[in-house]
Amino acid sequence: MKKYKYLVSNGCSYADGATLKDASHERYGYLIAKKLGIESKYGEDIEINISKQGGSNDRIFRTSFNWVQENKEKCKDTLMLIGLTELYREEHFSLHSNKYCKFQYANLESPDDLGMLQEQSKTDDLSELINHLKYRLINSIDSKHLTERLNRNIILFDTFAKYNNLDVVFFDSLRSDKEFDSFKNFTMPWDEEWKNNRLNFIKENNLNWFLFPNIVENWKQHMYEVDNTYMGNHPNKKQHQEFSELLWEYLSETFK
Repeated sequence: MKKYKYLVSNGCSYADGATLKDASHERYGYLIAKKLGIESKYGEDIEINISKQGGSNDRIFRTSFNWVQENKEKCKDTLMLIGLTELYREEHFSLHSNKYCKFQYANLESPDDLGMLQEQSKTDDLSELINHLKYRLINSIDSKHLTERLNRNIILFDTFAKYNNLDVVFFDSLRSDKEFDSFKNFTMPWDEEWKNNRLNFIKENNLNWFLFPNIVENWKQHMYEVDNTYMGNHPNKKQHQEFSELLWEYLSETFK
């Protein structure tokens, strides 16, 4: 197995270790860093985790790009793990507050999400925000084009990573190309044809991509497949451990 000095994890709540009692020592990123034999320097954690709960793929690629830009001297000694999340999440930049804020179309009328957007905007009218977002959802957004945009970002970032001698591995944490399909009247071929499309995309672009057993759609679906008591909640300590072992097997074969 190739030696690394740094392990960087990025993603959403699954990468962050949401609901774990001791996330910084129980999530899969830390477990992989431990398997790699990465040593703590000056009291720092052995895993560099830049994920965020509720984060979007927009945020994942922005912060991953920024990390590379700011740490080019470390890239040749770094393994980066990117867990892709739900398609229907966005990152909005507020000129009013000079901050990025997260938003999920699944929570279009959630007081928490809209309250956060309102706080970072110049409007006091929540209905105005809701109507604006509904307009975008109905007229400008669907799974097909979100998937196309995501694929472009994957290819671009992978090329950028290779240029900087950074090893990066992608996998699907929560990404689902089926999201909102019934609402948007968008259909995608599933099962064998979907699997072939995914495999062809990975092969054609020479990507390092961890696929779950039987090429199920994502980590969440994998947990449904292997545990009939799973209720769709965040991964627990045991599930992070099990995933780290599957991922470690892939990494050991890929980076000899």
